[in-house]
Amino acid sequence: MHERNLFCKNPPDFKALALKYKSFAEHARFDGSLDFQDAAALRALTTTLLEDGFGLKVQLPKDRLCPPVPNRLDYMLWLQDLLDSTEPSCETKAGEERENGPCVLDIGTGASAIYPLLGCALRPTWSFIATDIDGDSIVGARQSVALNGLEDRIRLLNTRVEDKLINLDAWGVKMLDAVMCNPPFYDSAEDMQKSESVKEEQPFAALTATKNELITPGGELAFIRRILAESRTLGTRVLWYTSLCGHLSTLQEISRELSEANMNYGVGEFVQARTKRWVIGWSFRPYRPDDETARHAARSESGTIWLGKKCKLPPSTIFSFMLRQKQDLVDVKAKLVKATDEVDVRLEWEDLDQDHRIAKGFANVNTWSRSARRKRKRDEEAEPMPEAKAKDEVDANFGFTIELRGYTVKIRWTQGFDKLVYESFCGWVKRALDT
Repeated sequence: MHERNLFCKNPPDFKALALKYKSFAEHARFDGSLDFQDAAALRALTTTLLEDGFGLKVQLPKDRLCPPVPNRLDYMLWLQDLLDSTEPSCETKAGEERENGPCVLDIGTGASAIYPLLGCALRPTWSFIATDIDGDSIVGARQSVALNGLEDRIRLLNTRVEDKLINLDAWGVKMLDAVMCNPPFYDSAEDMQKSESVKEEQPFAALTATKNELITPGGELAFIRRILAESRTLGTRVLWYTSLCGHLSTLQEISRELSEANMNYGVGEFVQARTKRWVIGWSFRPYRPDDETARHAARSESGTIWLGKKCKLPPSTIFSFMLRQKQDLVDVKAKLVKATDEVDVRLEWEDLDQDHRIAKGFANVNTWSRSARRKRKRDEEAEPMPEAKAKDEVDANFGFTIELRGYTVKIRWTQGFDKLVYESFCGWVKRALDT
């Protein structure tokens, strides 16, 4: 589970919930357990957890998907982290252009509209556009939205199969902060049966869902590729495009495609009991998420599960090293200021305390490479001559922070697409402080 998940360290206490909620007590057993093969019991659990943990009231139809709350909460928390760690430093964030903060599109919201409801409960300034091709699911979602008085923050749209998934112009929407989606997993009923037959254990919980909620032509891989195709047209009109993945093979394929295209992207994995889910997100903007979000590995009692063995990870955005010798941070800061001034990279410092200082910086071009410094020296010694930029002086669009804490230096890549620019900067800073 996500470390901020309400249920990560405090799993639901069925006995306590039964004493508190009569509707749940009707399904809880005397020993404090629950029959997860009983669809009615699952609906009671979901509605109870949403009310008890988030103050949300929902109505769940008997013939629609019953979403497990801890699982859905993981995705929402990861999306929060993604947006929180990529707030633009040099231009206005999409969400800041509106009075009510970030706006998120939920594709295929279902009858529960659980993602928009959770998002609004967790972040009071967030708003949502929620779509579904099932008219009955939209009716059910509208009832739950109204029960919580969130009609002004959740816009529900009944779309058609042939419509674009992200139809911003038709909806009169200029920009979005994020797209999220829990796509149908399977290509066909036969595909679903085959997937179930190869599992070592029977499904833990009863499944109630419509065909539209489980099956789509080409399965989830084709569905996510459809989002990817539309994203290439929309580009920066959406800050982050994301999707849940039910199959590891889907994560592997999409992460490979994004890596080969040198995209800015992030992946995550969450494990709850016997259920594993993955998330992936990509952006056409240069703001880099932190490693904890973009390379989010599941944790178990035996330790961290290394996600890099399962899919193509995005490049790390953190480089840390220890100073070779003990130095006063005042002297380290002075050395950094002198070095960056010499290559026209300006830093904005925040001194948190005597042993903790952070600098933010941005560079339009790579001025610290060896060839760039040689060119600079030649220009200073001779009359300037018109010439093209050196290869590594091409626009870098590179943002970073440098954190000094004790004898540790941590460089965080915050903006840019070229990891070689970031790596060369890290090497240059280390050499500058080691001399």
